[in-house]
Amino acid sequence: QLNSKVDNLRSSLEKLITNSGEALKAEIEKKAKEIRDEFDMEIGQLRSRVEAVEAKLGGSSSKPCNFDPDESIIVSGLPYEEGENVQEKVQELLVDGLNCDIEAVAVERTKPRGRGPGVVKVQ
Repeated sequence: QLNSKVDNLRSSLEKLITNSGEALKAEIEKKAKEIRDEFDMEIGQLRSRVEAVEAKLGGSSSKPCNFDPDESIIVSGLPYEEGENVQEKVQELLVDGLNCDIEAVAVERTKPRGRGPGVVKVQ
């Protein structure tokens, strides 16, 4: 009789562990899908912004007069070197540093306003 109680207890515990594991797996899959969906939505928004920038510039590589804040980023702390190619530095930062497959269409270093180098505007 003791053996049957132990077997029943073991069986109940195995069912509980199996059910808990399945519920946990389902919850993890649900959260992962939510995160993937949110990530995909943000990527889509970024793509449309990049396309808008490309359309606005008409594919030209010349610098625009004004950088649109909705379609630009500011890079601060990028070291300054005499005779530097800022476009190349920013592209290297985007590809190697941030692992982004985006091409900077316009880059401009501003005059420094203090001891550090000027910020870099990137569109």
